[in-house]
Amino acid sequence: KMSELVTTAFNKKQALLAEAGTGTGKSLAYLLPAALWAKGSKQQVLISTNTINLQEQLLNKDIPLLRQQLGENFGAVVLKGRSNYLCLRKWQTLRHQAGIDTLALYLRLAHWLRLSSTGDFSELNLWGQELEHMQELNATSETCVNFNCKMQRSHCFVSKIRKQAQQADLLILNHSLLVTAAQLTGG
Repeated sequence: KMSELVTTAFNKKQALLAEAGTGTGKSLAYLLPAALWAKGSKQQVLISTNTINLQEQLLNKDIPLLRQQLGENFGAVVLKGRSNYLCLRKWQTLRHQAGIDTLALYLRLAHWLRLSSTGDFSELNLWGQELEHMQELNATSETCVNFNCKMQRSHCFVSKIRKQAQQADLLILNHSLLVTAAQLTGG
């Protein structure tokens, strides 16, 4: 029923507020019409969640299931705030300044960077003081030098994810980014 209501809302360009209990298939009920709408209309659909855990569930569990069931490949990207990504410019500078308190973390980060294509800190199991040290390495609007950065064009994780987001059929973001996007676009 929810999927039908979501489909109707898409087709009639209406707002819909729906509620259902845990484990009832809400995610699939809105993802199915969202994916079909995005592909059919060639318009990107934004899906806003409250938690990173739900974003990860959608991207890693529900969307692959939908792709398999539909036999349709549609692009989906999770977009997080820039502070969730490593700034390679900061990394290049600070990795050489590792002290006794950060050496183990920096060695782990160096290994992780060889494997990571996203630079997303959620790939790491960070805790305690490690989280505090990551504040020194994360991307922020205040410290980003944009086009003056030698990493910006080819290596910057924030730039890469934003380019992927522009091409995605489904863009999964949190409520804060949704409000920011609405303010920037006047929507």
